[in-house]
Amino acid sequence: WAYFTASGCKRLKALFEREERDISEVGIVGICSGVEGIAVAHIFGEGLKRLIVTDIDQGILNGTIANIQGATEHLSYDLIPLVGLFCEPIEAAAYSVDFVHANIPNLPTTGEEDLSKGDEKGSFAPPQYYEKYNPPKEFIWWALAAQYAYLQSAKNVLKPGGSVIAELGGRVPFELVEELFDSCGLRVQEVIIGFKEQTEAIINFKGYHHNEVEHGVQFEYYLYDELKNIFEKQGLTNPNYDISGRELKTLLKPY
Repeated sequence: WAYFTASGCKRLKALFEREERDISEVGIVGICSGVEGIAVAHIFGEGLKRLIVTDIDQGILNGTIANIQGATEHLSYDLIPLVGLFCEPIEAAAYSVDFVHANIPNLPTTGEEDLSKGDEKGSFAPPQYYEKYNPPKEFIWWALAAQYAYLQSAKNVLKPGGSVIAELGGRVPFELVEELFDSCGLRVQEVIIGFKEQTEAIINFKGYHHNEVEHGVQFEYYLYDELKNIFEKQGLTNPNYDISGRELKTLLKPY
C-alpha cells in the first residue's frame, strides 16, 4: 500500500495544481508506521504548514512521530499527533484540513482475533468503532462499514472544497463504491488504480470468507500473474490513471 500511497500523492498534487488549490494542512488517519506522512511531507514540500496524524494506539503514534521527524527533519512544518478513531480527534481539536487520507482496516472482528498483533490490527475493525455512525446494512455485509464511518467523520474536518482520500481494494462491486460515497454526500473521483499482491493473505481470505458465509456476498480476487500479463499486453503502467476502476474490473473479469 505504501507505494500506491506515494504514487497517489504525486498524482493528487498534480490534480490540485491543475485546480489551482493550495494545500497547506493535511490529516492522515491511522498513520501506523508513518510512511504516508513522510510521503505527504516530501511531495507537498514547502507548501505544507501543518500535518496532523492520528492513530488509536499511543504507543504506535510515539514511534510514528520519531519516524516522520527523522525522515523530514530538513522540512519546516507543524507535526501534530492525536489519538483517536477516524477523524474524531481532528474534529475535537478544532482543526480543519485541505484533505484527509486514510487506509482503513475493513474486516469486522469475530472475537477470535488478537488485535495486539500488527497484521491483525491492520486488517480488522471492531464493530464498536463504527456502530455509532449507523452504516447501512449493505455496507456491513460488504465490509465497508468502517469506510462509511471514516467518510462521515471526514466531512467534519474539511475546509470548504476539501477532499477525502480513501484507499479501497477492488474486491467489491464498483457500483457499491459509488453508492458508498454518494450515501455520505461525497462525489467519487479516482486518483489512481492498480493491483498488488494481497498482504496478510490468509487473514484476509478467512475474514472476507466469513462475511460471504454470514451475509451471502461474494468478494472478487484476481490471479496475480494473469493481471500482470494483461497490464503488459495493454501497455498499462501499475499504478495507472489512464483507465478507470470500472474499466479495469471489466478487463480483468475473466481472471
